[in-house]
Amino acid sequence: MMSYITSINIIEKYGECSIYSFDVFDTVITRTIAEPQGIFCLMQQYLMLNPKYKICNKELVRDFPAIRVSYEHYARQMRVKGQEEITLKNVYDYIGRAYNLSPELIACLEELEEVVEYQCSIPIRQTISDICKLIAMGKRVIFISDMYLSVKVIRKLLVKAEKMFASVPIYVSSEFNKTKSKGSLFQIVHEIENVEYHDWVHVGDNACSDQAIPQKLGIKTIPIHSETLSFFEKYLVRTLGRNVNCQIIVGASRLARNLNPNGHFMYQVGCNYGGPILTIYAEWLINQCQIRSISKLYFIARDGYILKQIVDKILMIRNVKLFTSYIYGSRKAWYIKKDDTERANLVRAYITQEVDLNDSNIAFVDSFGSGGSIESMADIVLDKQCMKWHAFFFKCGERNTPHLLKFDCAPFLDIWDNIELFCKAPEGPCIGYRKKDEKIEPVCSHSVGEQIKNFGFAEYENGVLVFLKYYLCNEFIGKYNYSGMDEVLYWYVKKINEFPDKCLRKFLQEYPRDERKKIKMLKISILERKFELKLKKIKNFVKVIEKKKEINLLK
Repeated sequence: MMSYITSINIIEKYGECSIYSFDVFDTVITRTIAEPQGIFCLMQQYLMLNPKYKICNKELVRDFPAIRVSYEHYARQMRVKGQEEITLKNVYDYIGRAYNLSPELIACLEELEEVVEYQCSIPIRQTISDICKLIAMGKRVIFISDMYLSVKVIRKLLVKAEKMFASVPIYVSSEFNKTKSKGSLFQIVHEIENVEYHDWVHVGDNACSDQAIPQKLGIKTIPIHSETLSFFEKYLVRTLGRNVNCQIIVGASRLARNLNPNGHFMYQVGCNYGGPILTIYAEWLINQCQIRSISKLYFIARDGYILKQIVDKILMIRNVKLFTSYIYGSRKAWYIKKDDTERANLVRAYITQEVDLNDSNIAFVDSFGSGGSIESMADIVLDKQCMKWHAFFFKCGERNTPHLLKFDCAPFLDIWDNIELFCKAPEGPCIGYRKKDEKIEPVCSHSVGEQIKNFGFAEYENGVLVFLKYYLCNEFIGKYNYSGMDEVLYWYVKKINEFPDKCLRKFLQEYPRDERKKIKMLKISILERKFELKLKKIKNFVKVIEKKKEINLLK
């Protein structure tokens, strides 16, 4: 009964026809990067860092992405009359001739591109599920693609996505020298498959080659939605196009949006902004731990809630050993009057219970602040011991902290405490501790936590984690670590500060904040944010002048 219902649904969706053809790229499979040219940025990293390619011309390696794009364009210009498509070999033959490469190295570069394409290829599950159902019903299915890659390579990409596709016919423009965009590849299929145009359904994402052209021939078409880059992402890719991390991060956001294109605005904020920013911070944290030989990371509630999840997933996929723990603390819980012995004893007991004080290679993780609350806690726990703990922040302020060695991810970026909004948890702030059944447990205020949940926190968290899933899909991730991520982070912070979109404005203005901040930060308008930015710049300018003692100004 179940299979009957499935069959009916599929026929309703695709219609009853003799043959069903599917475009390949961005219909059945897609790439984990922002744009197809991102493949060449990844290739450049291999050329720069893999000893196998040291014999390459230095100029070729330095400008490889631009050169690869240029010579594909040149190969198309050099087509003879009647030739509609080029091959990957055509492109690399021209590059080899221009840079005096040996036939062996030309073949090596061609193979590298095929390998990177394979690494970046992932399935589009919904389309693949539909194709499998059609095949199970005994329907004729074929793939048809305008692409310079060979049939053999495209077959490998399709089989990687679904093993059932090993025997499905593939029609590729590079093999037949005919294209969908001209209509001639459809004519080839018409002749070989012996199918009438009116008895044929074609599915694809391109408005011209997958819809307008086959429709002119009388083929029924079904458009596939393919998530495009936002205006900001297009600008980012144009500005940092050769930055590998930019390609991977923007690509992950695109794929996460595609999974839920009409999602809750909090989901959109999660996959478009929260995911990228917090993942860059997480990568920085892991990098810092490796540099500074940190063995244990303690994420402080509530800002550490999502951060810990991200770090744990990255560590797991890379098989890196680093202990992580989530501990409860806050300004209210850790700033204690000197004569409040009872509360101080509870803080000391809780930290001793949760933190390995015998290990000197530990670090605490927060998002924004001066480090004052951690210093206050350390002062209680360490008393007069001459010991320093590491403390990592996305951004930290200036403050004397004798017990802390402070490091921040974005010291030169002006994101203020709004970074805390991207790090929240579905719980209220910790206001203290109590003893229960021989254990010390945190006491949290639940009112703000409920507001955060009701505002759509679960959607936001899902957006962040779906982004992370696609980010970690890229086989290139982790091979070259944190390099270049600071450039990407700069533009995301600039976007938040200076030109937030509708979803981001709603998030910044209406996200539930702690009671302490409600009056001060009830509404944030774009003009107010720009004015605040100017005031901070003036204040920093005054500080610089005062330090140089060039002029005596009142703060």
